[in-house]
Amino acid sequence: MKKLAIMVMFLMLPLASYAQDDDDMGLYENLGGGDFLPAYGSMSNLFLVNSPTANLPTHGEYRVSGRMMGGDSWVARTEIGIGGRFSVGVAWGMLGLLGTVDVEIYEKTGLSLRLRLANEGPLPAFLIGFDNQGYGSWDENLQRYARKSKGFYVVMTRSWYGAFGSDLATSLGVNYSLEREDEDSADAFFGLEQHFDSSFSLLAEYELGLDDRRQDDHYGEGNGWLDLAFNWKVGGNFSFKFILSDLLKNGVDPVTTEAFGIDRQLVINFGGSF
Repeated sequence: MKKLAIMVMFLMLPLASYAQDDDDMGLYENLGGGDFLPAYGSMSNLFLVNSPTANLPTHGEYRVSGRMMGGDSWVARTEIGIGGRFSVGVAWGMLGLLGTVDVEIYEKTGLSLRLRLANEGPLPAFLIGFDNQGYGSWDENLQRYARKSKGFYVVMTRSWYGAFGSDLATSLGVNYSLEREDEDSADAFFGLEQHFDSSFSLLAEYELGLDDRRQDDHYGEGNGWLDLAFNWKVGGNFSFKFILSDLLKNGVDPVTTEAFGIDRQLVINFGGSF
């Protein structure tokens, strides 16, 4: 029931707003060929918090980000747009970046692939992708990250004229992680990004967590993953994203079987073009 209530909450928010008419260019730029994208960016983020949107870098554009999380862990990403429909990226991470403990480098280098099949117009933007970079510690026995990678996924994103008189984008997707030693199941995620102006936005997402181990209190309590973030475009090509991860305290330490608690995180983003 808790998951159903959260899903209804997310899905009802766009209904409080109305979709922009195709003739209304207040929030949209004409890209040619009948394709429209928001003029100042509810689709600019490649990720809501952990889950992807149907956005990708334009041709020749690159994105670089560094994410600091609990446990002195760090994940860096870079992604490059190719041809306006495709992007490729790599990710790498480490544990114990700060402090006195030994630094542990993630054994695997993450790979990100995105192919947008349809730009946003009257219908949502539609994208298929692959991403095998997870977050947190790597469990060698179960061959998984504490927060599983998405693996193969499909996602749709649609922009609306929001209830607060500004740009709103909603995303809905399904994924199948390759980290399946404990739970082999497809999962689903959805979320939104509410812009207040060209600099500030609020992001929220919920993952059902169907592919997390639940029967013996390892990694997932069965509550799903609820995350919240505040994005601030400082100016130029820099932005900061402040994250409150796992608000439902779904994450469980596999050793102590106690909930991890809410994780405060920071992402630094930088973009440019060749």
